[in-house]
This record gives sequence, C-alpha cells and structure tokens, in this order.
Amino acid sequence: MKVLVLTEQGTSNRITDRAIVALRDSGIDVTFASTGPKGALHESFSRQGIPNVAFNAVRSLHYPGAILRLSRYIRSERFDVVHSAEPIPAALGGLAALLAQTGKRIFHRQHLWPENPGAWKQQLFSRVGTISNQLIMACSAATKRVAEDRDRIPSYKIMVAENGSNPVRLVRHEESESLKRSLGIEANEKVVVILSRLRKVKGHETLFSSIPMVAGKLSAPLHLIVAGSGPDEERFRRIAESIAEAKIHFVGFQEDVALWFSVADAIAMPSYWDALPFAAIEAMFCARPIVASRVGGFCEIIKDGVNGILVEPKDPDALAEGLTNVLTNPAFGRELGEKAKETAEARFSTEQMANRWVVCYERILGTKSG
Repeated sequence: MKVLVLTEQGTSNRITDRAIVALRDSGIDVTFASTGPKGALHESFSRQGIPNVAFNAVRSLHYPGAILRLSRYIRSERFDVVHSAEPIPAALGGLAALLAQTGKRIFHRQHLWPENPGAWKQQLFSRVGTISNQLIMACSAATKRVAEDRDRIPSYKIMVAENGSNPVRLVRHEESESLKRSLGIEANEKVVVILSRLRKVKGHETLFSSIPMVAGKLSAPLHLIVAGSGPDEERFRRIAESIAEAKIHFVGFQEDVALWFSVADAIAMPSYWDALPFAAIEAMFCARPIVASRVGGFCEIIKDGVNGILVEPKDPDALAEGLTNVLTNPAFGRELGEKAKETAEARFSTEQMANRWVVCYERILGTKSG
C-alpha cells in the first residue's frame, strides 16, 4: 500500500512524526508531504529514510500552483491513498488527487469546528476538503458528531481513528527537583500545570478565576505553571498579574512535556471545546491526575473519578472543587494518575493509532487485513 500523508507545515508535530514512522515500520510505503515549505519534520524523515517533499505554498495565492504540482506528483508516484490532515491540506490534497484521477482521498479531521479569529478561511477549506475527499477520518467520536451535525456529513462517510502517543520518557527525580528549584517551588508546595496553546478556547481564564478559591483551601502555597505560547499570551499575563493568592509562572512553549508534567500535583485542562487533546494522552502516560472540562474528546478518555476528574466548562467553582479534591488528597491523585496511565497504555499507543489509520486506508481501498 502506497500512502501520501499531507500536512500544512513541515515543523515537528508529535502526532505526524511518530505515526509516519509507525506506518513505515508496519510495512506501509509512506511518503510525507507539506503544502508549505520544508522544515524540521522533513529533515527528521530524511535521516530516517522516509521520502518527503514540500510544495511551498505559504499564501493563498500559491494554492492553485501547489494543487497542480501536487496533482502531477500524485499521478507520477501512483499513490493508493492521499491522507490529508486538517482543512487546508484536505482541500488542496483532495482537489489534486481528483485532478490526478488516482489515489483514494482522506480528510483527517483533528478539529471540532474552527471558531477562532479568521475562522472563515478554515471553514471554507474544511467545506472544500469535505466535498473533495471520500472519507473523513475523525480523531474522536466528538469530532465525528460535529462533522455530522454542523457539516451535514453522512455517518457512513466518517470513521473514528483516535490519536495516540509514544510512552513519554521517564523523568528522573533529580530533574523534577531541579526544575522546581529553578522556579522557587519548595518541597511542600502544590503545583498545578496547564500545557496548551494560549488561546481563549483552552479555558485559561476559567482556571485563573478558580485559582484564588483553590489556594484558599490549601494549607501550603500554590503554584500555577502555564506552559505554551499563543495569540492570547499578553492578555493572560495581565489577568495573572492581578492574582495574589498563587505564584503563576509563564514558561513558554515546552517540547519536553514529560518534564513539566512531572512536577504537577494536578493537570488542568479546562477547555471550552476540544476534539481529543494530544497533551491529555501524554499526561495520562505520565500518570498524572487530570481535571478537565466535560466536553468533546475528554469525555471519551476520562471516566470521572476513576482515571481523572470531569467538570462543567466555564465554571470556575466546579474547576476549583475538582483541583482541590486532587491537591488535598495526594493518595487519590496518585490513584487517578495510575488509572490514567493504564488507560493510555491500553488504548493510546502510537502503534495503535497507526493501526487505526491503516483500517481507514483498507476501508477506502475496499481491502482487508489478512
């Protein structure tokens, strides 16, 4: 089976880089492509002997030419499947494969519905990708439901293929302690970590509103670590400056998520909506207790009170109660974390994710594994 996996960027991606290697290792003849210019991901795949190419479309006016070049490439390489991740690649890849008259077409949908500023462009490409591709691969059941309800996609055209992760690295105790010291966190103090893009939809403002309530219930000082970057960073920093009850650390984008999760007594994920956050799976592999909103893909991976805690979105009181339950009962937090790790190991490995992709390929090709 010959597969082209198409993304927008060539920068490192914790889903794409691992899954493509897993596909290769499973016997799939896989090629990576980006609609944009080459980046670190292309370099990584080249070192590993995985074919890769870039179509250098950085602005909308470049898209028609990229479609033509991509179509010629698909035709010359005779791909069986063109697997395009997210709206812009799905639109360009779907149209290119149609023009090439070869290759089954998959739109891999990692989002629920784009609602950020400038979302009209994403919505437009999502519509084009939906029309031009033959199968929608949804990363969660929540994503499938939104595709059915808002995009009016018939259910038979959608398959769910949940995300996965490699088990995260084991962080040595000395590393965690060193990180705490660098941030001025004492041994008896409590730490909440939120690791995500700094965007309104991730619920940072709800978390900030909950922090004074949480701190008031604790006998030890509270630290909040905000890891990530994004368009709302400056606004979030201004809000955080008004919170005197806890020490809030903005630490920017962090690639080594295991290290930052290792210092957490609780992981906050108070999103207003989310498809199936990759960081949640990584936190589960780290055996850390998650307090998340009862929205989207969280409801599919977290069983409330068993392997995490679910609370109502946009509710600072509920979030504060969930975090307090974990922070004031370390044994309960450890139990949630261990159960979360068991869930991750049972369902969310990279190999399992790649296998789910292959099932989608086989369906669209009308084949079946022996």
